Formats: sequence, C-alpha cells, structure tokens
Amino acid sequence: METIPKPAATVLLINPQGQVYMTKRPATMKFLAGHYVFPGGAVDEKDSLLSNRLIAPTDQENIPLAYYVAAAREVYEEIGVFLGCDRTGEPLSFQKEESLNDRKRLLKKEISFIELLKEKEAALDCRCFTYIGHKTTPAKSPIRFDTRFFITRLPKQQQPIPDPYEVAEARWIYPKDALHAYEKGEIKLINPTIRSLEKAICWLDATS
Repeated sequence: METIPKPAATVLLINPQGQVYMTKRPATMKFLAGHYVFPGGAVDEKDSLLSNRLIAPTDQENIPLAYYVAAAREVYEEIGVFLGCDRTGEPLSFQKEESLNDRKRLLKKEISFIELLKEKEAALDCRCFTYIGHKTTPAKSPIRFDTRFFITRLPKQQQPIPDPYEVAEARWIYPKDALHAYEKGEIKLINPTIRSLEKAICWLDATS
C-alpha cells in the first residue's frame, strides 16, 4: 500500500557571506541517515492554528501559512535560530539558556510555535521567506514527505546552535562548494537538496 506523504517544510538559511547552513543527519536516523540536508520537518497540527501573530507573505503561491510556521519552528527546534520579530519588524534573539528551554518545550509539544510567539510578544513575518519549490518523496519510499522549500536570511545577532540529537555535524558552506563536494563524493546529497542549492545560487545572484 502506498504511503501518504506528510506535509513538510525545509529552509535554506543564508548568512551575510552568501553561505547556506547545512546539517548532517545522524547515522541512527531512519530517513536520510548520513546525508547533508537543510533544517526542516513535518508540519505539525498546531502549525495550522489561525493567529494575528502571523504576517502573511506577499507572493502569489497561495501556500498555507502552516508551512511557514513549520519552517520557522523547525529552524528554532533544530538549530536555535529564532525567526520571530518584534512590533517594529526587528529580529528577536534570546539568551542561550532561554533558547534551549524554548526548544525543549517545542520538541516535547508542551507549546506550539504560535503560542511561543504570543508568549514572547513576537510575530512571524512570513515575508522573510522566499518560496523556491516543492517536492514529494517517491511513492516507493516507506517514509514520504510533501515538502515546500524556502530561503531566508540569518537574522542579525544570531548564530545556529544545532540540536545534537538531530544533527551529527553542521557547516556554513557556499552552495557551489556544496555541489562540488557532492560531485567529489565528499558529502551525500539527494536530488531535492541538489536542486535547492542550484536555486540558492540563482537567488543569491538575483539579490546580491
């Protein structure tokens, strides 16, 4: 019987130098063990909650806001980068201890990302994301995702702190260098990751 793909979101986080943040999945993971990927994961039921804490994107893709919420939540859970902003639109960041506590609560599903935004009097400006594509895991795979891919810039005064359970290694790398490393057999990538790196190169050329 064919597995129904789960809605998911993946984020290419770009720093001021034009590098993308990539994480290596631990060998113990059931899905893509040992591969380099971008922060992301399945859309949670609570990501779909309506809230005035969300500033809708201005693109014409008509993607449900739940994908944007999932994208921001996964980035915070996996690597500790908070994509919420204050009332003036300025990025917010928190002390390491506070951030680690937030991430534990999210992972344990003690609080939703939207509830966390309310708690911190923050908002998620979905306009910070650029949608770059969509991919569904092939039907033959036992684990399937229906994934939306986004690009966003690293907020000011923040640096990733990866979760050791979900991330074996992590690095900032230029998209072209990541593709070269794959061609040399130095890192493992799957096709959607390769295509996303190619789109990141185009995006950087267009926005530089």
